Amino acid sequence: MNARSGDRASKMLGEILGDLGLRITVQSNLKVVNYLDHVSVKLKSGKYCPFRKPDNNPLYINAKSNHRPSIIRQIPDQ
Repeated sequence: MNARSGDRASKMLGEILGDLGLRITVQSNLKVVNYLDHVSVKLKSGKYCPFRKPDNNPLYINAKSNHRPSIIRQIPDQ
């Protein structure tokens, strides 16, 4: 898909969603995408890794949760 047809498609999708009361943001030429505030995906290689917003500091994990040890180790001591 070239840039012109991509712009046209994003405009059409924006109009359709706008009619439904929804909004969409389209970004192009990205190399890395942070998806749902949990996963960072490198588009060219397809590799992924955990992602957390800079201002997101988890305060606790429920004692009955089944989080992986790597997640538990990332929580800072306070």
